[in-house]
Parts: sequence; structure tokens; C-alpha cells
Amino acid sequence: MTKLFLTTLLSLFTIFASAQMMVTSSLSSPAEGESWAVEDLTENLGLGYTMDKFTVGVMMNGDDYDLFGRYSLNENLYISGLMTEEEEMSLGLGYSLKVWDKLYIEPSYMHSMSNNNDMCDDMGEGKMTEEEKGELKLSLTYKF
Repeated sequence: MTKLFLTTLLSLFTIFASAQMMVTSSLSSPAEGESWAVEDLTENLGLGYTMDKFTVGVMMNGDDYDLFGRYSLNENLYISGLMTEEEEMSLGLGYSLKVWDKLYIEPSYMHSMSNNNDMCDDMGEGKMTEEEKGELKLSLTYKF
């Protein structure tokens, strides 16, 4: 039993040693009539665990926590997914632009995958709200 425990522990340490951690934060615009502040950067702070081409992590969204995942298509381009506590999903595409050493600026486009049955009228023409059209986001990421 001791050998199994030590083998498992060694395997986990090896996996963690070959992985990469990242801290990310999405920049949110201030409310109408307010100026930019540090809270606009730290409101959506997240921590991710990267191994090979996959990243999974947790991101604060105000008082809630969201799960996010990424799949890297190449060195700079990635597909991302975000799931909120209310079980709403968003999928998107992003680009990592290296600014300095391990600091990246990441513009991305996220599209809500919420199921809205009122999206089309009787003629089949779409009536998409601003939220359903998607959202352009700008993030700062530091990779360890």
C-alpha cells in the first residue's frame, strides 16, 4: 500500500512539475459616468492550470465563480469556453500577444450559447439582443 501511495504521489508531482500556471484578468469597462479604476481589472481575476494544449481554471465574476477552459490551436491562437454558476455557457476565440517576458495581452470574442427560443420571429428572421451577439473582451495574463 505504501508503494502505491508513493508512486501516485511521485506521478502527481511529475505532472505538476511539467505544467504551467497562469493568472488572468478581463478588463471590464466602468459604469456610466464613472472613471477607470483598479477594480475594473481585478473584478474578473482567474487562476488557470495549463498542461500541453489544455487549460482549465476558475475565474471570479463579482461574487460568483466561473469555470473556464482553453484549447490552444497554435502558439498564440486559442478556443475558449466559460461556464457560469447559473450554467450559462459562452464559447469564443482569442489571441495571445506577448508583451514582455511572460505577460500577455489577450483580445478575445465570446459568444453566449444560452438557449433563447424567442430569437426568431414567425418569418424566421433573427432578433438577436446585444448579449446574444457576443462580446469582445480584453484580458491581461501572466504565465508562470
